[in-house]
Parts: sequence; structure tokens; C-alpha cells
Amino acid sequence: MKMTTKTPTNITTLEEAASARWLTATLEKARIDVQSVPTAEAVDRIRERVLGVAPSRKAERSIAA
Repeated sequence: MKMTTKTPTNITTLEEAASARWLTATLEKARIDVQSVPTAEAVDRIRERVLGVAPSRKAERSIAA
């Protein structure tokens, strides 16, 4: 199949719905993993436990753009 920006005429709404449900179920684990990223404080605690190095604290927090 050639890649185009036009929707093929042979795809039905039923197939689109089935594809959307399949994609949602397939990506569910990845979505959960992305939302459970450890915080900076948790990373500092892990680094201190594993490496025995106290984290260097910033005086000010930077603002994310």
C-alpha cells in the first residue's frame, strides 16, 4: 500500500473502531509506564541508597518551558 494523506475508500467506520480499540488496548501498558516515571526526589533517594552519594541540592528550581 502506498503512503498517502488521503483515507482509502475501502476502510469502513467499523474497521476504524476496531482498530482504535486494538490500538488502545495495545498501548495501555506503555501509557501506564509513562505516567509512573519516578520524581526527581525519588531518583535522588535511589542514587543515595545505591551509590552512597548525597544528592546535591539546587538553591532554586528551574522552570520547565
